[in-house]
Amino acid sequence: MKQAAKDAGAAAGRAAAAATDKAGEAAAAGIEKAVDVARDPANQAKAKIVARDAAKGAAHGAGKAGAAAGRGVKSALDKLNPSTLAAIVIKATSVQEQANRSLRKSKSLYRIGGIEIGAAFPPSISFQIVRAAELELEEEAEEDLAAEDDLEDGADDAIDDDADATDDDDDAPEPSTVADGQ
Repeated sequence: MKQAAKDAGAAAGRAAAAATDKAGEAAAAGIEKAVDVARDPANQAKAKIVARDAAKGAAHGAGKAGAAAGRGVKSALDKLNPSTLAAIVIKATSVQEQANRSLRKSKSLYRIGGIEIGAAFPPSISFQIVRAAELELEEEAEEDLAAEDDLEDGADDAIDDDADATDDDDDAPEPSTVADGQ
């Protein structure tokens, strides 16, 4: 029984080798045929014609796409309403001012220095961030100090007003100069 299994295994190996040899021969024949076809001048001429036609078709399609893109830009600009553009500019500058105010309050060294509006649907808005100039930072610091001084002066005036109000009240008893316990 063992001998029969060995014989069957050997027969299967030989059959597989024969099949592999036949497949290899078929592949070699196919390669030889492909090389012959590729070397044939008539086939080369046909391939060149097909490739040239494909290139022309691609160029023609690209030309149409470019023209369509140009028409799209032109129609977008035709649809752009000046009042809409003005509203966008007003809103964008308002956002810039509010952001710069917040940046100043947080004592940031950066500001929004420019706005770029793209005429598209929807419109695109880009903000450019710049480092604040030293002079601007010094001016802002001076403004902050002046604002703080104004607040302090306002508080001092309120205290003075309260003191004047107590001086005007003649009916009020004078504070005692005698210390407790004397």
